Amino acid sequence: MVGRLGGESLPDFLRVHWNSRHPFARQSDLFKTVRSRIQEPADVFNLLGAMDDDIDTYLALTQPDASAWQPDWRMHARELRMFSVRQPYPMLMAARRKLGEEDFGGLLRATTVIAFRYNVIGSQHTGEQERVYHQAAMLVQKEASPRLRDVLESMKSIYPSGSAFRQDFADKSIKSTQSRNAKIVRYILRKLEKQAGASSSTRNLRPTPSNTCCRKPRSRVGNSLKIGT
Repeated sequence: MVGRLGGESLPDFLRVHWNSRHPFARQSDLFKTVRSRIQEPADVFNLLGAMDDDIDTYLALTQPDASAWQPDWRMHARELRMFSVRQPYPMLMAARRKLGEEDFGGLLRATTVIAFRYNVIGSQHTGEQERVYHQAAMLVQKEASPRLRDVLESMKSIYPSGSAFRQDFADKSIKSTQSRNAKIVRYILRKLEKQAGASSSTRNLRPTPSNTCCRKPRSRVGNSLKIGT
């Protein structure tokens, strides 16, 4: 298992796996929590077997370019990595076990929209977000046949409203001197270009989460991108 993880952290994988199936464990309490629950040899074998079941999903999320996922799933996983957002991983791991492919793809897509609005543009605190995602993971894990709409409903509190997102977007300034930020700036500009092209081809285009994430950039100041109208 360690060999398959390659450069990925085993404790990080264990925590994502654990939080996708069990009550929430903080990083600092992880090993104490696991030791308190895993006491018999059979428990150890069950844990290792479950981790082996989940490792492909974890690697697909953390190393999407090397995964066998379909192209749109890999694209969304790359976006989460670019945004440095890992809070949804336990929920997505649970969803990969329990949801059908269409619903999982829809959840993964929704998660990237939330990451862009809440984390990248809103710069909101991740503690509440992690709590909400864990509740969603438990919803998926405990239901025999979880429904995508119920999972999405459980995440509404971390989906910024249209007005809040527009205000955050108008006020956002991104310094493009850092490698991660430069990638995000290019991502935003590509989305803007795509949206502008789609808008010019039809006046009746209905907005969707993927084409309303950005608005026209107002100006560049030094090495930062000022976003707004």
